[in-house]
Amino acid sequence: MWLFTEDGYFSVMQERTDVLDALYVRARDEQSLCALRERLVSQVRDTSQGVYIKTGGTDGIMHRGKFWVGTIDAYTGTDYEYRMEIPRELFMAYLTLTVDGINYRNFKDRAHHVWEEAWGLPLANARSSALTEVWGTMASIWPRHTDRPILKLVQVLKEEDDDDEPAESLDED
Repeated sequence: MWLFTEDGYFSVMQERTDVLDALYVRARDEQSLCALRERLVSQVRDTSQGVYIKTGGTDGIMHRGKFWVGTIDAYTGTDYEYRMEIPRELFMAYLTLTVDGINYRNFKDRAHHVWEEAWGLPLANARSSALTEVWGTMASIWPRHTDRPILKLVQVLKEEDDDDEPAESLDED
């Protein structure tokens, strides 16, 4: 799954078929994974939702009896150089936090603002340019279907519902 958030651009996959409860989140830049990790850890640290643990300079989340720190591995020369294994449930929590944080009308503008504050104008401009290019490509080549099955279903259900209503009597008592 490809995912764009205020934190960055991710490719999410299940790397290992023998570990079904873990996902790999990959990114082309380390900052994106750091921001994803920080969103999760800060939620636990700043609220009573979960168990926050700090040992020495390392902090993380206690999840199902295991200490998750969100270690980021680098694989030079690969399509997505940075990778992080994350329990599926924690990634779902990340998605929930991200959706709960939507308070804007335009994602590209909001993301640019967040990125400019975090990493400066040049990086924000470069990322925003990439978002605009993706948006433009998808707008021009993603097929649009004129067949609208949901509307057809609604029309059929309405027609069936209309058939079930008793006819009104015109006779007055």
